[in-house]
Amino acid sequence: MVKSTLIGMLAGVGSGILLAIATRYVEMYTGKKIYSLLLNIDFIPLTQRIQGNEPIELVLHLLVSSGIGVFFVLLKPKFANKWGLSFLLILPAILLYFPLSYISQSEITSAADLSSFLLWSAAHVVYALILPLSIKT
Repeated sequence: MVKSTLIGMLAGVGSGILLAIATRYVEMYTGKKIYSLLLNIDFIPLTQRIQGNEPIELVLHLLVSSGIGVFFVLLKPKFANKWGLSFLLILPAILLYFPLSYISQSEITSAADLSSFLLWSAAHVVYALILPLSIKT
């Protein structure tokens, strides 16, 4: 169980790093602020002191990603299709685009911006493809 948890954490962190890199480049080249949205925590109470501190915000993103990796590893034996499981686990993250856009205290992106949503979704689909590949089966 400990080994599985560690494997899941590492797979999640690795996949999360690649997601962060992908969204950062997309933001740089398109101007669509999906990387900023990925790291944004301005709506969480008591986080004012760390807002805008990209390394800390990235670590928080990677903690969430490591949790997804752990869930993947723990649930994988119960699912015949590892790809389906990966997409099932990442679907909530894709859909979080809308509430995150809406509750953001700063104007990062609009929930109505279809191109930003599609870029956000594509980046998370890549995450869903990378996660199973990063774990030996």
